Amino acid sequence: MFSTKFVDRDLVLWKYLTASPMFEPRHGEDELGSYLFDEREQRVLSKATTAAGGFLVSSDFDDQITSARRARNVIAELARTIETTHGRALPLPTTTAHGSTTWTAENAAVTASDETFAQVSLNAYKSSTKTIASQELVTDAEFPLDQYLGEELGQRTALLEETAFAVGDGTGKPLGITTAGNGVATVTAATGSATGFKLADVRSVWAALPDSYKPDASWLMSPSALASLANLTDTAGALVLPSLHAGTPTLYGAPVYSAPELPAAAANARSVVVGDVSLGYAVRRVKGLGIKRQEELHSDNDQVGYLLFSRVDGRVVLADALRILVHSAT
Repeated sequence: MFSTKFVDRDLVLWKYLTASPMFEPRHGEDELGSYLFDEREQRVLSKATTAAGGFLVSSDFDDQITSARRARNVIAELARTIETTHGRALPLPTTTAHGSTTWTAENAAVTASDETFAQVSLNAYKSSTKTIASQELVTDAEFPLDQYLGEELGQRTALLEETAFAVGDGTGKPLGITTAGNGVATVTAATGSATGFKLADVRSVWAALPDSYKPDASWLMSPSALASLANLTDTAGALVLPSLHAGTPTLYGAPVYSAPELPAAAANARSVVVGDVSLGYAVRRVKGLGIKRQEELHSDNDQVGYLLFSRVDGRVVLADALRILVHSAT
């Protein structure tokens, strides 16, 4: 025999889900929803609410879901990637200064010229994300829900990582390629470039990059910084940098990538990086990225949990291979 409390709640739930638009709770739907669903129930993917999963069980449902696409993980793609089987700190030797060769006279002593080495330690910071779905949604969805959720959680993780690779503070997460204190030399744009760069600004930062790194250099720009350069025109109205409008944008012959996680164009912002990213920045990954399907943990509520975690780090390993262009203060 059901308790009165259960019957009342069940009845109100039925009214809430089937009521016509004329049914207006006195305190609004949000308050009613809070009464009907406890915190755990409200965040569960379910067929009971369209936006929370109900759209996935339509009778005329395409077998592919159209998902909002995240931005490309540009920094992760260009950086050097090191994969390990363990999560211990990974010391990475670097060279900060090189020796030199000299002309030597016959029978003269040779003067030693040593390399200067340093060490960067790559850690293994853990990230995680999870979602819970009702068993009904898992059963009734008109496409492989497991596959979709696995891809969705993977994209969530990639977005989190890319943000850290761009601007992370290095505390419990990677140290970003533009973060102050990472050792990369900066070039500050001339006054008047607080919200957008000019041709002279990119010319200066390109000149500051050592020639040895230019053959394999790339540009990383925030969308707003890239737009400010792409829209530059001369007195006749012609584009100053037409190469930025090509299918594969280039600047001084180096490919240009829009990196949405870099700081937007603003006073003192570091919104452009140029250099050989594969030499300058390293990403360390621990093998074992995967998704767990948790059935027993949520079985009391007839739900299934999907959990994904990874361990990763990233930081500048050769600062000389990179340069950062900084907006002026005014």
